[in-house]
Formats: sequence, structure tokens, C-alpha cells
Amino acid sequence: MNTLQEPMRVFVLTSRPLAFLKVLESMGMAGEFYGDIPRLIDAALEAENAVGMVLDVQTVMAANQRKRDHLFSLSSKTRILRARVEAATGHVFFLDDVSLFKRPLSHLAPFFRTHVRIPLEMPVTIGHEDDPAMASPQQAEMKDISLGGCFLHMHFELPHSDFLYLQMSALDNPLPVLCNIRWRRPVEGAPGRFGAGVKFIDIKPDQLSELQRRFIEQASAE
Repeated sequence: MNTLQEPMRVFVLTSRPLAFLKVLESMGMAGEFYGDIPRLIDAALEAENAVGMVLDVQTVMAANQRKRDHLFSLSSKTRILRARVEAATGHVFFLDDVSLFKRPLSHLAPFFRTHVRIPLEMPVTIGHEDDPAMASPQQAEMKDISLGGCFLHMHFELPHSDFLYLQMSALDNPLPVLCNIRWRRPVEGAPGRFGAGVKFIDIKPDQLSELQRRFIEQASAE
């Protein structure tokens, strides 16, 4: 398979990478191995040419429910092969049809790659990653936006976490969007103000369409 081409790059979530090395090579895949979900998500959000994920179900089930929910939000955007490692032999068994990765593949890049950011002033609310229902929201301001993420200003420092929920009440669908926090720092020249760059993970198609129609395309036309 794929013998005349470069190996396909895939992200592999497992605590036993050695068990996967040869079997992935035989399938024409070059695995990038991660032992925990946050690190895998962080890598996937920066992907330029990866074609999907291989998930060791034992590693997935060992994670807590919150981390699994974050993984499933991301996995809905790409192709997945679930696998398990037999304890006695160390052999890898795939739970999904491996022909899934033999078909023409869409990279992660079209969804996650960097988009042009558009300046914007929009009040938003954010919630902690453990608060998807936004029971304790905090006010923030969106300063720019793209189809992949946005830049936020706040009067408080974000807690040390990898994710937050972002609610954009200006949209017809104000359902909170799970976001990955890419960076955070004080706003230069604005004491007491803090900024954060985030990427959307599970933004809904109608939300993305409205953002493009009302903000991205309109700003591009001006």
C-alpha cells in the first residue's frame, strides 16, 4: 500500500507505541505517538498534512470523561481507526475497517489550518473547561476572528487549563463552543488586561457559516 509515496502521517494515541510501529509501517503510515489526550489534541490543531488518528481504546478508556469528551469533539473532524493491543501477545487489532485509510483521504489541514484574522469587537462569555453548561460564565471581548479561532481580551487571567468554552450570543446559535487555548499573556500597554488566542474545536456548521457570512466575508468586501 502507498509504496510509491511518502508514508501517510497519522496521530496515534497509545501508551504502547512500540506495538504500533511495524503494523502502521506495513499500512503505509508514519505514526506520531502521544500518550495523553491533551498532547494529541495540541499536535492535531497544528497539523498541516496528517490524514487521521489511530486511537488505542485502552488508552482512551483510561482517561477521564472530560478528556474523552474533548477527544471525541476533535475526532468528529477527521478519520479514526480504533485499535486495541492484546495483552498476552502485544499484537494490535483494529476495531474498524482498515480500508478506511486506503481511500482518498482528506487531511486535517482544511479545518485546522491558520485562516486570515478579521478585526472585530464582540462581547462574549467564556466558561471553564469543566463548565460546558456555562453555569459560571465570565465576560470577555473578542478582538479578532477567523474560521479557525479568535483572539480574546479579558480583565482576568485564565486558569491553567488547555480548554475553555466560548459563547457568542451574537450568533443565531449561541451554543458554547469548545476551544483549545493556544497561548495566553498580558496585553501590552493595558495593565490588568489579559489576552488569549484560541482555536475552535467543535464549532457547529451553522455557527461557522454565520461567522463567515456576517463577519469574514463582509469585512473582506469592505
